[in-house]
Amino acid sequence: MQPTAATTAGSHTYLLTGILNVQVNNEDKITEQDRQYCQLQHDQLYKTLDRVNR
Repeated sequence: MQPTAATTAGSHTYLLTGILNVQVNNEDKITEQDRQYCQLQHDQLYKTLDRVNR
């Protein structure tokens, strides 16, 4: 393996930048029905949290 800017010693900044720039589109991996269920649960959670805060 050839050392690169991301793998050479002392280049932690470059490695971290590379990791943080990775993009994953998880919406393609979940069915529409599951996404709607999760959205409903999310909405209900925040409604409940708002009530608790009052």
